[in-house]
Amino acid sequence: MNLIRVIAIALAIWLIIYFVRQYLARRRIQTAARRKAVKHMVRCTACGLHVPEAEAWEKQGRYYCSRAHRDQAA
Repeated sequence: MNLIRVIAIALAIWLIIYFVRQYLARRRIQTAARRKAVKHMVRCTACGLHVPEAEAWEKQGRYYCSRAHRDQAA
């Protein structure tokens, strides 16, 4: 009887460790995905609106939210 009890306890401990590791690995993947989704934002010089840098219009090192604001710049 003692051997069966030891095996059952060892199995329970192994299962707990296994599921905790799976949970932590899943959280790491989700956190990494969220970090990738964050884009660098820049502020429009004309109106102050924040837009992703990839979508902003640039002129002489300044960023604008639209072509119209870029063209209005002196």
